[in-house]
Amino acid sequence: DEITILEYNGSGGDVVIPSTIDGYPVVAIGASAFFDCDTLVGVVMPESVTMVGGEAFCDCTSLESVDMPGVTVINSYAFGDCYS
Repeated sequence: DEITILEYNGSGGDVVIPSTIDGYPVVAIGASAFFDCDTLVGVVMPESVTMVGGEAFCDCTSLESVDMPGVTVINSYAFGDCYS
């Protein structure tokens, strides 16, 4: 009854996570979902997303901004090696 983003296959840049997919709320970004996406610049998450998994954005070396108003849990190394 809920969606977790497990993998990102887009071209990077600025990404907006939808609040629902096929009518189900998006509640989490899974472990390593955006791992090594070096073209990712920004991420906006809806308030429905409350958890960011371990290494979710690890090695996203171009990531400059993240808006995550509903997140209450950030697992280990979620933003590891994000230097921008």
